[in-house]
Amino acid sequence: TLLNVKSFNNQIIIAGGFDRSIVRSTDSGLSWQIIQTGGVGNLWETEIINDSTAFMCGTDSALLKTTDYGISWQPINTGINLNYWAIDFIDQQIGFIACDSGKILKTIDGGNTWNLINTGFNKHLYRIEALSEMHIVAGGEAVLYTFNGGISWTQSNTGGPVDAMAFINENIGFISAYSQLFMKKTTDGGQSWQSVIIEDIGDYCLTFVNDSIGFNAGLNLVIKKTTDGGNTWNQKIIKDSFLNVWSISEDIAFALGSVLSRGVVYKTTDGGLNWNAALRIEEGGFKSVFFTDSLTGFVGTNNNVRIYKTTDAGETWISKTITGVTNFYEPIYDIYFISKLN
Repeated sequence: TLLNVKSFNNQIIIAGGFDRSIVRSTDSGLSWQIIQTGGVGNLWETEIINDSTAFMCGTDSALLKTTDYGISWQPINTGINLNYWAIDFIDQQIGFIACDSGKILKTIDGGNTWNLINTGFNKHLYRIEALSEMHIVAGGEAVLYTFNGGISWTQSNTGGPVDAMAFINENIGFISAYSQLFMKKTTDGGQSWQSVIIEDIGDYCLTFVNDSIGFNAGLNLVIKKTTDGGNTWNQKIIKDSFLNVWSISEDIAFALGSVLSRGVVYKTTDGGLNWNAALRIEEGGFKSVFFTDSLTGFVGTNNNVRIYKTTDAGETWISKTITGVTNFYEPIYDIYFISKLN
């Protein structure tokens, strides 16, 4: 099992995982070579320092360093036996590692030696963002921040533990948690957090390419992308079972999906390149769809005697109950209108 992947220059890629396994590609992922496998500790995160230097850290005090683009790796003994969950460097000399029980390791000499910082909170820390040598944010069973280089720490009120964390700049950052089903945003460097509305949170990965473009990923093929700095997120892989589809034009179409007993009406406005949930229901799912024109359409449910109607091309939906029918739980297999009249 591989747990993390990073690239030196888009050509050379390294990935690490269980039992200190490391694989390497020199052709942008087309082919891979096993660099090493076996050993104590699972490698949870990689930090690229420069064009040739990188670190991998993991459980059971696993800490490795490469200076030749990932061809060879040397173990580093910090003298502190903890699980090393995440690593982040400010520059080539100053770096931090998030550990168990509120512990953080710091180096000021490029990883040759490490000193222990105790935050005072007995919480496991799975993520760390070193925004400057003075300003550090760590997350896991709690979110902690410091503005004085770790001399004192404060716990943020995030509403629960977090699985992933990423910052665009020193002020704006995001956290996500699959177990809590939330994504939250900070604009004050981690002191306070506001909810971001997003369906199907990705749990283990949250990263930004620049101020606008970012990705959120996790279990069950969840991959989401933002192009507006995290305000909205679009689903890139749809893993539902599809039951029906209706096309309004070359660009606009609707598809009926189902995950377990939940129903989703997906809409595309770019010919199927991207799909977003236009309507969700928690029970029954959807079975049929029919549009009388480019704005007005109907979807029939699977077993709860209900039809949903839109008059604005799927932006909003109104629930319609079939009257005069009792004890009827069969799917609405098809909808057809002879005219556009209600």
